[in-house]
Amino acid sequence: MRVIVEHIGGARSGQRQEFEDPIVVRFGRHPSNDVQFDAYQDLDASARHAELRREGAGFVLVDVGSSNGTLIGGDRVTHRLLQGGEEVQFGSGGPRVRIGLEGLDVPKTTPAQAGMRADAAPPVAPVPAPPPAGVRTTVFRSAVEAAVRQATRPMRALVLVLCLLALAAGAGLLLYRARGEAREEALRRKMVELMEKQRSADETERANIAKLIEQKNSELRKSSSGGAIGRAARGGIYLVAIKLPSAEEGFCTAFAIQPQVLVTNAHCVAAAEEYETRGGKIFVVRNGDPKSRFSVRAVKKHPSWRPTLREVTPDVGLLRIEGTAPELLTLAAPDELRRLAPGDVLYLYGFPGRLADTRSPEATFVQGVIGRLTRLSGEAAGFEEAKLIQHSAFTSGGTSGSPLLDGEGHVVAVNAGGYVEQGTMQVLDPQSGRAGEVVVSKNLAGYNFGMRIDLVRDLLALVE
Repeated sequence: MRVIVEHIGGARSGQRQEFEDPIVVRFGRHPSNDVQFDAYQDLDASARHAELRREGAGFVLVDVGSSNGTLIGGDRVTHRLLQGGEEVQFGSGGPRVRIGLEGLDVPKTTPAQAGMRADAAPPVAPVPAPPPAGVRTTVFRSAVEAAVRQATRPMRALVLVLCLLALAAGAGLLLYRARGEAREEALRRKMVELMEKQRSADETERANIAKLIEQKNSELRKSSSGGAIGRAARGGIYLVAIKLPSAEEGFCTAFAIQPQVLVTNAHCVAAAEEYETRGGKIFVVRNGDPKSRFSVRAVKKHPSWRPTLREVTPDVGLLRIEGTAPELLTLAAPDELRRLAPGDVLYLYGFPGRLADTRSPEATFVQGVIGRLTRLSGEAAGFEEAKLIQHSAFTSGGTSGSPLLDGEGHVVAVNAGGYVEQGTMQVLDPQSGRAGEVVVSKNLAGYNFGMRIDLVRDLLALVE
């Protein structure tokens, strides 16, 4: 059985794909799909939009929770049996395909025997005419009924027992998933509560809360997995590095969104410019592939960014490379950004300072939750102005410029830094033996922040 997908609308119009005897064909903008739409032009299609599933002798098109719906003949559908030749649109105004089905395996008609002689072979019961191609429910039901009629009583009992076991297993799985989702939701809510409580706590309480936040992060990592998201994003992550006459050193993270354009922080771009004044050469090396290197030929900082620690400014920047990045990350659409809320899980993929090794570039993938959505000044605001995303994912110096990914694997923000507070530390003078205090800066657990990705879109509009 063959499934033929002809692209008749959208960025891939005119292309054709064939799938030989598939069980499922997945449609969407995410790279893991079998039919992948363009991540930047086909924005009406969701990352994981729909699936064509083989059921019995036919195929059923199922919408898997898309944002803009799946349409056939202008009608929005969620579960539709296909006959072959249907035109399907992924979101109103989105990409369109024609789905062809070849070689549907349905029973053939056996004509009834009539006027047989008495000495002929015993008559064969007439076989009903087959249903139209693709109507698998009737065919499947008829086959099951015939098998049940011919079965012995013990066989019927066995079938019944197996069906009951299957139902029980399915119900148990649904219950397990529901309980798991409830546990995750409770963990996320608790983490948000702790991060808010930390704002007004004293120094001793903050230390205890930091331990609790890390404990909850650990529990969350055990209860859910972002493995598929990490695998899909891995090839689009880069270590930003400086090459000097005597050494190489990584200092920030970046990620590819266009074949020649990488995103990072403005303060990373400023550091790169400073290194170049000292005779260094800026380059990037691809995550997991030390031989995949690209020279940086141009850089750009957001015009509103300021090199100061007294306030938070739009800390995003761009790197233009020599060559072509083979894998790209997808920026979250505005409707995805609108759905972000405290407690949502997100993932950070970047190079912690001590692991920023150009000879063995292997980024670290970590998980956290959103604590608050605010203005850059830290004040509460509506969607249009809430461009600072506070999160609890682990960060360190080299993770500046790392992507923050949502549950669909789309980039929602660029990791930029974290809040610190002034504190004191008891020290002992080794010569005099006298104790004293020194003033130190301490990172606040769960108070890291990222720049929402629409700041990157603003910067792209200025350079294109």
